[in-house]
Amino acid sequence: MKGAERISIIIPVYNVEQYLRQCLDSLCGELVDADCEMILVDDGSSDHSGSLCDAYAGNYEAITVVHQRHAGAAAARNTGLGAARGDYILFIDADDYVEEGVLTLLSKELRDQADFYFLQMQKRYPDGSVKLLDRIDDLQLKNKEKAHCIRYLSKLDRYPGSACAKMARRQMVLSNHIFFEEGVTAEDLAWTMKCILCARTFRALNIPFYDYRQMRAGSVTSVTNVQTLHDLKHAIDQAIAFADFWKFCAYRHEIYAMTAYEAEVFLLLYGSMDAAQRTAYEHTAKKMCRLLKYRRKKRTVGIRSLVSLAGVRRGARILYLLRKNSGSYCVRRLISRFGS
Repeated sequence: MKGAERISIIIPVYNVEQYLRQCLDSLCGELVDADCEMILVDDGSSDHSGSLCDAYAGNYEAITVVHQRHAGAAAARNTGLGAARGDYILFIDADDYVEEGVLTLLSKELRDQADFYFLQMQKRYPDGSVKLLDRIDDLQLKNKEKAHCIRYLSKLDRYPGSACAKMARRQMVLSNHIFFEEGVTAEDLAWTMKCILCARTFRALNIPFYDYRQMRAGSVTSVTNVQTLHDLKHAIDQAIAFADFWKFCAYRHEIYAMTAYEAEVFLLLYGSMDAAQRTAYEHTAKKMCRLLKYRRKKRTVGIRSLVSLAGVRRGARILYLLRKNSGSYCVRRLISRFGS
């Protein structure tokens, strides 16, 4: 390949043979026009994903394949970061895909050269329905001071923690050593938080871009793996630690507010566990509850009231059941009482 590409698209690949072709086809037609390279990191797949990557690389000069022993998505992303040559980094999961024509539009939008871009995501359900995820207002970010941008991001309904559908300036990522912690899940949360804290300029490109595949429409996991809960706590602890670092302490309140959303997620997952597991993790759940005071959303106020009245073990269980059965009349009444 000649010269440096504008965008490096990094895709971790692990046993996604049935979805990979759709993902790659959604990108390959625009690689040249959008001035992109694609780095496929085959993370030790045991199906035909690796050979499919090689086949696409044989047909497209802009595609590079790296094969490695299975080490997890974080390690695969870090491998991709090491191989990337573009001005910007874009992560995509191999079981998702992008909308037709948007890659070229994104490349054109890079003319303002912001450090960090938020892209529009939408959930795709098996029945074909689509749900657009929360929109980030570009007018609150473009040409605004960093403090204003971080304050705005801290007030969003959801913390935009996924590494997918973000574009980060590669030099900003490398100079601040913003890599993914390996061996854990929920590694996106701390990576995105550090990018937000280290970036100087921001943009939001509200073009329907990223199709986030949903395997089960509207479901909440009925049984939560203890390791998943542990890893989410670890990610939250990492984010909180940023608030005590001299470089970021000016944004302490905003960091706590963004992290409080993940504390809500923690409580929802905690509530899905059986009684014995909830008892074992009760102390940790109580620590998560302390973060909720930093968010002013009606839902958060409702969760705080619920936990205060029912206790963390029962309150989190009720929260999980509210979410799981949100269509029933009695649940709607409870939601209206405690906050939605």
